[in-house]
Amino acid sequence: MTRALLFISISLLIAAALIGYLYVYPQFQEWNNLKFELDTKTAAVAQKQAYFSQLINLSVKLAQYQNELDIISQSLPVGLSEPEIYDFFQKLTYQGGLTLQSISSGPGASLSSQSGTIQEISYSLGLRGTYQSFKNYLSELYYNVRFFDVKTISFSASAGESGDNLSSQAGSGTEPIFTFNITLSTYYLQK
Repeated sequence: MTRALLFISISLLIAAALIGYLYVYPQFQEWNNLKFELDTKTAAVAQKQAYFSQLINLSVKLAQYQNELDIISQSLPVGLSEPEIYDFFQKLTYQGGLTLQSISSGPGASLSSQSGTIQEISYSLGLRGTYQSFKNYLSELYYNVRFFDVKTISFSASAGESGDNLSSQAGSGTEPIFTFNITLSTYYLQK
């Protein structure tokens, strides 16, 4: 009987080991694989959450600099808006105490950059006014957000005024009136 009991015990032990190896061990392996996959995906989610949190922080920081970003986008606008530029010249001329007598535009050069093609457009302006007003006009162009390159400037005494009249006006406290011709260029990104 002891021998039969020993045989049954060993048989049960072998059967339990065999069942454990054939059934429980694969389940344990599958559980370990699922746990590893869960840990991997949890780490990936945590990494993406950290990335999105960085994006939100950057977005908040960019919002603080929105005015500066707007100025940058105004300095090199996307697309040409000639009516907007004509309006700008007209307002600047009026505010500076000059008279805009003529304005014309012509094509300019094309430059390629990483962000697109930068187009240049040239303008010829005919202005009339005092020298001081013209200096102020050039100063406003220089300090404007948009890029303007002054190519040429020429001036002459206004029609009907001689050099003697100009010098006599200068001595009397009134400034002489000149006709100014200015050629300048501005830039835009092509759409």
